[in-house]
Amino acid sequence: MTETRGARRRRLAARLGAEAQPRIPLPDKIYLPDQSQVPMPAADAPAAGKKGRHLGGRRVDTPRSERRELRLTRDEAAALEAAALAARMTVTSYICWRTFGEPPARPASGPDVEVLRKILAQMGKRGSNLNQIAHHLNSCDFRDTANELGAMQADHMAALEEHREVCRAIMQALGV
Repeated sequence: MTETRGARRRRLAARLGAEAQPRIPLPDKIYLPDQSQVPMPAADAPAAGKKGRHLGGRRVDTPRSERRELRLTRDEAAALEAAALAARMTVTSYICWRTFGEPPARPASGPDVEVLRKILAQMGKRGSNLNQIAHHLNSCDFRDTANELGAMQADHMAALEEHREVCRAIMQALGV
């Protein structure tokens, strides 16, 4: 059973005597101001302590400051997100484009296909090197150094598995 702060204070005062009594009576509750809403700075006021170009997001001619809520089923939401992704737009830009016919300010970021293809080609070269190492490890006679061979094979297998995971991730990003 929990006791209140006042009851705890009285119990301690009775046990310790009069010297435990506070000089100023303490309140049972302390009310703090509501800080759940963070105050927003004025739109034309510069950010405090920052100079130059680093004053926040990119300025646009027509900022979208109004918010609206849209209720969809899961299937509709998935179809909307897929359509926006296929158009390389955010969902908001896609809705505004389809509703008002205005083109988006900038396309949504997505995987750079050319860079990923170059990375995948380089990964193929690294895989070839790993296979050459495996061939060399398998062809050598390491009777005197069997422990070192086991450690090298374990390291090689770990590197090969990591290589395969990276290649799988790149191919998934490319949609292959």
